[in-house]
Amino acid sequence: MDLREAVTLVHQQNSILLLGAGFSTASVNVLNRSLPTGSGLAAILASELGVAGTYPLPVIATRYLSKFGSEQLTQRLQDIFTSKTVSVDQARIALLPWRRIYTLNYDDIVEHIYRDNSRPLVALNSLSRVKNADGPPQCIHLHGELHSGNMSAESIVLSSESYNLNDANSGWFTAFRNDIELADSVIAIGCSLSDVHISSIFFKDPVTRSKTFFVDIEDMDEIWRDNLSLYGEVFPIGVRAFADLVASVGSPPPTRRTEPVAFERYKLPSETKPPSGGDVFNLVLLGDVKPDILPATRPDTKLEYVLWRDDAETIINRIDASDSPVRVALHSGLGNGKTVALESLKLALAQRGFTVLTLKSARDLISADLPFLRSLTGRVVIICEDVFRTNNRRDITTLVEQFPRFSFIVTCRTSIFELQGNELHMIIGSGYEDYDLNFLSEREAAQIVDWFNVNGLWGADASASQQDKMAIITRRCGREWRSILLDRFKSGFIRRKIDSVFRSIPEGRFKKWLLYILIMDLCGFDTNPRFVREISGLVLNEQDLKMAGGAGEFFDKDAHRVRIKSPVLASVLVSEMYDAESKIEALFDIAKSCDRASNGRDTYSELIKFMYRPAIMAELFHGSEYINSVKAVFDKLKTIESLRHKSLFWLQYAIVLTNEKEYFGAKIIFDTAFGQARNSDFDTFHVDNHFARFLLESRMFAPDQFGDPFYAFTEAHKRLRSQIIRDRGSTHPYRVAEIYPDFAEILWDKFDARQRVVVRRSLVEMRDFLHSAPTRHGRQKISETLDRLNKWLDSHS
Repeated sequence: MDLREAVTLVHQQNSILLLGAGFSTASVNVLNRSLPTGSGLAAILASELGVAGTYPLPVIATRYLSKFGSEQLTQRLQDIFTSKTVSVDQARIALLPWRRIYTLNYDDIVEHIYRDNSRPLVALNSLSRVKNADGPPQCIHLHGELHSGNMSAESIVLSSESYNLNDANSGWFTAFRNDIELADSVIAIGCSLSDVHISSIFFKDPVTRSKTFFVDIEDMDEIWRDNLSLYGEVFPIGVRAFADLVASVGSPPPTRRTEPVAFERYKLPSETKPPSGGDVFNLVLLGDVKPDILPATRPDTKLEYVLWRDDAETIINRIDASDSPVRVALHSGLGNGKTVALESLKLALAQRGFTVLTLKSARDLISADLPFLRSLTGRVVIICEDVFRTNNRRDITTLVEQFPRFSFIVTCRTSIFELQGNELHMIIGSGYEDYDLNFLSEREAAQIVDWFNVNGLWGADASASQQDKMAIITRRCGREWRSILLDRFKSGFIRRKIDSVFRSIPEGRFKKWLLYILIMDLCGFDTNPRFVREISGLVLNEQDLKMAGGAGEFFDKDAHRVRIKSPVLASVLVSEMYDAESKIEALFDIAKSCDRASNGRDTYSELIKFMYRPAIMAELFHGSEYINSVKAVFDKLKTIESLRHKSLFWLQYAIVLTNEKEYFGAKIIFDTAFGQARNSDFDTFHVDNHFARFLLESRMFAPDQFGDPFYAFTEAHKRLRSQIIRDRGSTHPYRVAEIYPDFAEILWDKFDARQRVVVRRSLVEMRDFLHSAPTRHGRQKISETLDRLNKWLDSHS
């Protein structure tokens, strides 16, 4: 791509403009002077301070701020950077149909241009929440915006301190990174990229570099030119010559986009090859799925590469046979097969003629894809992972509303599904079907036994009989894929491979940095290097990275994310490479960092909520260290003021204590959760639900500590009954109802005749509720609970 092609692409409305001081120097301010560059502004401030010598702008601004205060500095900047006139060349460039404009300048030149041309424009600063680029064009002032009623001194990035804090306490980073990643072209005018926060997004990313173009002055310094060439192609032609190029290109009619931007279209492999032993090893150890090998595996053939799940076949047939769109939700625990199942589904759907689109992690370009989506004919399936993420939730709802003829497949972790599954109908509509991928069927388990035989994955168990191997899969591992993998990781050459690589990593910054990566990845959050640095405060140099040694093959790395490829391997590493104290301190550090940066920012707020959930605690701490470590985590976290006022925080602690049968402590924490809920107007739906479980289990397993089982049962049933009537789509009450048959069996003799009538009537009522329970609770569990309830009622008629 050359510069002319880049300008032509701008008319597709998916290109980014980045402006530096070199763009503004042709304008005149209200003081009738040319707008200064950074060094020019430093000279002005130094002169007013009476300081001789040349100092970098952040240094001299820090001194100015200390002497005169923020109010005077802000007023001075407004005088200097309020434009009086703008040039025709500047207007010609700024008025192109950019997807978004970012500027490192304090001036109002872009706003001036749009105002003079009666064009709407939304001006934002670095603290603003950047939303999807629908509606009027947006201009984001990364270093501060001086000319709106919302201007604040905190948004001005000028002093040394403000530069250091800009990335950790800003709303611009994710939007800017996503825009750069997904843009057709990026054109930067008059930018030195001396701001490390900006340059790091471009650095060492060949894809970004290939579409980035720097326009600068004609007599550009050679050293600056060499530096900029690291990030893109440099054109020292000046603003006027670039504006002339824009004029010569004109306004070509936008061509219809043949490929989406916010989605990845699944393409059938051009050829198929059989898997090698190395392919299978990488699949088991690293989670690497190779699309060109997938076609070798089908449900009607012997397992060669990946396990074709029974549910996958059901979903395929359901979507293929339906004349109307189908909504499907897949959920499983960490490492239990969602990724492989999705790859199988994509392949089979594409083979049957469906257009399969997967919503990518950078969500802000759906609006640019709307014409493309409307142009699609035939059968279309949209796939979205992590459906309950804040951005995903909004975007999927929009897509379902605008494209009702498309089928949708969404995924999430089981722990999140259990917490928020009752909200799914609001995202993808009612009538969806859910599939629990956590447990293998008998057929699937038998195939795994044979697959391990063929590929030599049994290790020390290789000499066991088929029956004993089946027992390992079904009884020892509970027919759970994650447990099967963990079992394999404990023995043989797989374990030696892991140990040889990771045990060699010395204590130090890299090992600590890796712990933050592992924790954030286990929580299901973005692990791009910048975000990890913001959370951890760690900046790795080349020497630090060399400490990784052979561990590099276990990582997925690009400019936007670093993560352990296999979530099961990540779980092994975080539980065995680090002692409990290190993990407790890391969790506390992450929570403090998120708390400082979470003001109105969803990513940080969500991360801090996820990291203290019982499911995450169970991943981090094992065996004898578990309960004491979790208590230590909560004891540290409750020192963070914002957390100790949240009912949800105390609820998670109460769940942990209930799971560990520490009922006395759980009761105190439940009372705290209810108290905080009253103080904050928090909906106690989930607190009520888990408290009902606590009431039943505490009387079953600690009868000496807690008396009056009749009160406990009637109180629990009242809460569950109220929840079912309030929201018949909720699955949570039915999970607690699984306890009913055991509770009745254990405590029936404790009730008198009158109480038995009440308890039996309540059991019958719950049985009737279960008959009409939403299928997404899990057909197998509902069937089992109904069967047990009916047997108990028949025997106590």
